[in-house]
Amino acid sequence: MARSLRNSHSYKRRKIEIEFSQHYNGQHTPFDEFGKTLYDDWDKEQWLYFDIFMINCVQSFLKHGIIEPTIKNIPLRKLRQETSEEFAKFAQLKLSLLEKNGKEYPLKKILLKFVEDYPHFENYKWFTQNKFNKWLKYYGTLFNYSVQFRFSNNINYISFTNVEDNSTT
Repeated sequence: MARSLRNSHSYKRRKIEIEFSQHYNGQHTPFDEFGKTLYDDWDKEQWLYFDIFMINCVQSFLKHGIIEPTIKNIPLRKLRQETSEEFAKFAQLKLSLLEKNGKEYPLKKILLKFVEDYPHFENYKWFTQNKFNKWLKYYGTLFNYSVQFRFSNNINYISFTNVEDNSTT
């Protein structure tokens, strides 16, 4: 799907994101837990339990509609996917400490701190101040901050404001 369609309000209204944990993997399978593989080893009774469960799910949907799941890690996972593992760590460890009340921070200092923590980014030609600014803006969007850029006295600044704080003024 085209990126512009995924960012449309229509698409976002219809989308439900669900997080899954890594309960089953190569070392721990459903067979280890139940002594049977899912679906293939089921007898009539297990299929009946499955059918009853699915009917209960449909009844719950018809009665309550869609129940929004609690999300914990989706914004961080999206940040990793759209930026880099290093930037996601930087956001967790450093950006999360910045005040989100509109206080301005020099962009160059934030970039230098990032490169100090992850020096190999200095060697990437594709990694520019503009790219870093886009990552900062994306971080703000994912974590519900209004992000403002301002240029004054030959210095670029960034500020983050909680969207809730912004709506009350």
